[in-house]
Amino acid sequence: MEIRSEPEDLKVLGIFGIFGEASNIINSWKQIFNKITIFLILPLSFIFLANIHVSRIVFSGILQDEIASIMQGHSLDRSINDSSFWSKFIGFWMFVAANNFLVMIISLLSTSAIVYTVSCIYINAAANLTLSYHAVYIAMSFPILLVLSSHNAISPTVVIIFTIVYLMGFTCINVIWHLACVVSVVEEDQNLCGIKAMKKSKALVKGKFLVSSFIFVMVHSCLVMIQVASMRIVEKTTWMIWVKVIYEILCLLSISLVIQVGLVMECVIYFVCKSYHDEFDKTSLANHLKVYLEDYVDLKGKGMGIP
Repeated sequence: MEIRSEPEDLKVLGIFGIFGEASNIINSWKQIFNKITIFLILPLSFIFLANIHVSRIVFSGILQDEIASIMQGHSLDRSINDSSFWSKFIGFWMFVAANNFLVMIISLLSTSAIVYTVSCIYINAAANLTLSYHAVYIAMSFPILLVLSSHNAISPTVVIIFTIVYLMGFTCINVIWHLACVVSVVEEDQNLCGIKAMKKSKALVKGKFLVSSFIFVMVHSCLVMIQVASMRIVEKTTWMIWVKVIYEILCLLSISLVIQVGLVMECVIYFVCKSYHDEFDKTSLANHLKVYLEDYVDLKGKGMGIP
């Protein structure tokens, strides 16, 4: 199926159209997307899965040590005030912070590689941002922590309503942030990053917000299901080790595939939104990419270079 590179074709794409367009792009340029997956997305997926299992093992070990200490007759306050507890606790969160930083770096590299590739395909066929996002994410985490800490004093109805509103807000912020990642890479204005990129993203997504939100929920639901499946596999005590290894490899490959398709769909959504607002200018985009790709070599005569 042919890639739709004209703004008139892109602006009318819906959920299935965007998914089909992303699939066409990946299938048409398997060689370069396979390389991006092997060198960037696969390591990102491995670190993502490893973090889940390592964090669970370490945190469970800390809890078991404290439970054992209490069972031996020590009070909870004494166990918490013990220096060994805090050394383990601080070490655990330092590991989480370092791992998240590494994930962030590889994620940004993966996003940039996919964005530039899809941009080149489209024009040829026809980290302030992260800091801003995490600041918003942390701010959004306080209300949910407040509700969890006072769950006994709040009625279930209020908790359900709050959860629904929170998830809607969380989805909205993530849709805007993911599109802003593409904006900060592709847009010609070099000052368009951080909060400015998110404002630009918010303006672009108008008219396509429901489509973008559904795709975001779909992609992240797949990631959560794979994550849960991976955790369930580890818990299987009757399974042989080699069976668990095979299933974990399948989970790793599945996460890599979902991330790859998700990143390409982000780029397609960006161009769909640009076309919807009549802002998709191929000439301007080509000139912008030339600044970064002046030494770019055409891939085996396939016309991947910037005209």
